[in-house]
Amino acid sequence: WGGTLKVFKSSTDRAFVEAEEVELTGGNCASLIFVKALKSNAPETIVAASDSGDISIWNCEENGRNLACQKSFAAHEKVVSCLAACKSQSMSFFSGSYDSSVKFWNADRLIRKFQGHQAPVGCIASCDGVRLSSASVTLCVSGGFDKCAYVWDLRASEPAISLSADANINSLDWNSDICENIITTGDGDGQTSVYDIRLPFQPLFKFQKSKGSIGCIASLGRNADSGARYAIGS
Repeated sequence: WGGTLKVFKSSTDRAFVEAEEVELTGGNCASLIFVKALKSNAPETIVAASDSGDISIWNCEENGRNLACQKSFAAHEKVVSCLAACKSQSMSFFSGSYDSSVKFWNADRLIRKFQGHQAPVGCIASCDGVRLSSASVTLCVSGGFDKCAYVWDLRASEPAISLSADANINSLDWNSDICENIITTGDGDGQTSVYDIRLPFQPLFKFQKSKGSIGCIASLGRNADSGARYAIGS
């Protein structure tokens, strides 16, 4: 790890060039996201998580330059392994950590701490507009080294739904363009599984196993011609 944050911008020939680089003082960068700014004309906002447990919030101009740290704060007791933006709320995001906790933030203000994992949290994803108990809510799902994935409701600190796997859950995908009720998990045994949170007791479908641990999952929403598509990295 190099302990730096770099921003790249696209150029006229469709290549990406480095616009800015800064040294991080709170440790090495473990996860990064862009979050929704408070105003439409505000600078771009980047949230960076470190291996020290700190989170820093950075502003940069639209061209990627003039990176400036706005806030840095102690967020977790161990490495912050993953971040997920809350698209429905400005400056809001979820964080997951090797301290086994998941937290929801508005900028540097802790809104809720979720407890349930018995081992490090390795991945996280969120989805807006999910129907739960007759209400439309924002939910978060976290995957851990305890072979569990938990779905969290912002209104409670206890898991709303639990999913289980046969190995550590290393990757997650939750794409409302496919279906707001569908979560896909990837585990350390090379198994990728699709769950419906309305029937979470067993997977709806299991992909053919990969040779190694699943490290990442990406999905593309269905259309009239091709349906849903998944890319799985191991």
